[in-house]
Amino acid sequence: MVRAARAIAQGLIGYLRRHLPKPVKDTLKQTRVASVVQRKLSQGVPYEPDVCGTIERFVQPGWTCADVGANVGVITQLLA
Repeated sequence: MVRAARAIAQGLIGYLRRHLPKPVKDTLKQTRVASVVQRKLSQGVPYEPDVCGTIERFVQPGWTCADVGANVGVITQLLA
């Protein structure tokens, strides 16, 4: 799961680098948001551990689920 989350994060970051306006990119570089997200995912740091734990306990194989408003896709990967 960590490898998939890392790949999703890298794809998202690549997309943002190509499509965001320069002032927004400059702000993101200054705040280092992308590098923080990548570092956390590559370290295997749990993303919203309470939410992920609840999903793991309640969601059953064969259910149809949607991650509405997915950003990086960590929850989507967990549901898959």
